[in-house]
Amino acid sequence: AHYQGSRCDDASLRNALHHLDPHLAARGRSDNPGKITKRHKPGQTHVVRIALTGGPCAGKSSSLRHLTAAATAEGFDVITAPEAATMMFNCGLKFDDTTEAKLLAFQTALMALQLQLERSLTAVAASTGRPTIIVFDRGLLD
Repeated sequence: AHYQGSRCDDASLRNALHHLDPHLAARGRSDNPGKITKRHKPGQTHVVRIALTGGPCAGKSSSLRHLTAAATAEGFDVITAPEAATMMFNCGLKFDDTTEAKLLAFQTALMALQLQLERSLTAVAASTGRPTIIVFDRGLLD
């Protein structure tokens, strides 16, 4: 990619970075939302938060598909949050060497990103007035 100031001249890179996948955006939206019975404040829906944990091939993705299908059928919207570390690495972050200082900086930034992701998604979900479950691919305390 070629950059001119802060403007990206490579259309394919720009499209990849700013692409909304309609399937991913709609997969957890219930066609028949249930009724809200618990609110934290007027206009703020109680949001259920779940963190999936486990190593590679532990069944997190399979569980997520099953959970999403079952919850949307019961009237819940399901928001799926990505793993924060994967987001950082997919942005191009890589280590040529790993020192204790670099690992500490990475873990600190990762924790801040995960916390902000959890808070932001919860706040937006609470404002929808729809019963919502947020599923995190790993969580802050994981």
